[in-house]
Amino acid sequence: MSLTNAPLSEEQVWQLAQACASRLAGLQIPGLLGIFAIGSLPGGYFRPGQSDLDLVCLLGESPAENALTEQFGEAIAAIIAGVQAEFGRQEMEVFLRRLSELRPDETSGLTSNPDLTARLLKQSRQLWGDFSLDQLKMPTKADFAAELARYRQYWAANAGQRPSAELSDRALTNHALTLMRLYLAARYGQVEYDKRRIVPLFLAEERHLALPSAIIVGVQQVLAGNRLGKQERQAFEAGLQQLQQIIPGGKAAA
Repeated sequence: MSLTNAPLSEEQVWQLAQACASRLAGLQIPGLLGIFAIGSLPGGYFRPGQSDLDLVCLLGESPAENALTEQFGEAIAAIIAGVQAEFGRQEMEVFLRRLSELRPDETSGLTSNPDLTARLLKQSRQLWGDFSLDQLKMPTKADFAAELARYRQYWAANAGQRPSAELSDRALTNHALTLMRLYLAARYGQVEYDKRRIVPLFLAEERHLALPSAIIVGVQQVLAGNRLGKQERQAFEAGLQQLQQIIPGGKAAA
């Protein structure tokens, strides 16, 4: 049990994740195929005190995701609270996702959740179950182009409706990084999830779109755990407006 407020070490977070997965399996969620840790922890770039822990409960034939979330939401929240009380505070989230989201649709040929598919294939560790990820295929440029278009629509309909002053430095930084990340996957087939590598990769791959300098500086600042000053924030917001305009969306590169 953690007796201090110090961030959990990577080893401790793995222990927490395994304990959480075992207790999630005990819920006997219908159609549960496997439980995976995804993201920075299995990806090798976990930062104690900064990185979140994400667990995915992968479901086969089962009731609708919303119905399962309603049925098991409180129990999952109690499990998260329990492992945090036992091991220490760690920002984390548990997702219920269906296998059908990770495979190409028979009609469109597109994968409805290419991001999760790619994360499972590139940076995951199975904590429970015997589901083989060999059953999945890496998403295509077209999959990520469609995901970029969906993300733009989501942002415009949600956070994009709020005054920028209400959005944190981290929220705006994540938005900029998501735009660049999905564009790189759709345009060049470069799939990268380590936030510290996205800007350098964009600069290396993209020769035609000029990345605003305020975005480069602001991302570095926020990822280092610093807050943006007033002028830095204003410059970053202006740079983000430029970024949203110069990054095309909706079409994959040939």
